[in-house]
Amino acid sequence: QSTWGLNSSKIKCKEKRAEVWQKEKHEKKMEKKKERMKRKKETEALGDKAPKPYQRTLENTREVDETIVTGEDEEVLKDEECDEFASYFDGKPPKVLITTAAKPTKVSKMFIRDLLLVLPRYCHYYNRSDFELKKIIGFAKRRKFTAIIMINEDRKEVNSLYFVHLPDGPTFHFRVSNIRPATKSIRKKKRPAAPSELMLNNFTTRLGLRVGRALATIFPQKPDF
Repeated sequence: QSTWGLNSSKIKCKEKRAEVWQKEKHEKKMEKKKERMKRKKETEALGDKAPKPYQRTLENTREVDETIVTGEDEEVLKDEECDEFASYFDGKPPKVLITTAAKPTKVSKMFIRDLLLVLPRYCHYYNRSDFELKKIIGFAKRRKFTAIIMINEDRKEVNSLYFVHLPDGPTFHFRVSNIRPATKSIRKKKRPAAPSELMLNNFTTRLGLRVGRALATIFPQKPDF
């Protein structure tokens, strides 16, 4: 007897609920098996004329986004000519201040140590101490820094960072996860001789282009590959 259509979650008896759920699971499995066998027989009968199975991927299932920029969009190019990052792409050298949230633990400092291994040499770490963020921003402006990166942690785990473009913004907030320490990927804890490079793929929407330009302001603009 088929149990399809029954809502096992509404059955109060735990044993009966588990029994009904197992039957539903088994019947669905058998139905899928029958469908597979049917498709297999049809494919064997048609031979070379059999239609190829449709493979679902991220690309062919992605919903159309109207904000995606394709080709040389004149409106986007004009916006980029006068946005907050235009001076950097015209040759202005970057100077980045890296700090932490208030009362950082060893975890944040180790993450910053690894971060400095891959960031360019004009990125400098400053101890947060008891200074408020407004004072740090004022200090960075007076010292001609072009951006601030602030590392945040929760329960002794780095979980996010703030990227503040100076002098007038914008500010970005990024979530950080799946961190792999440099001690597990490289032998020597030294900056590589070659400058680091940033590759931006699929930053194709208006927002993506803006975020990509912000991230690009802390890396060299002369590719070496």
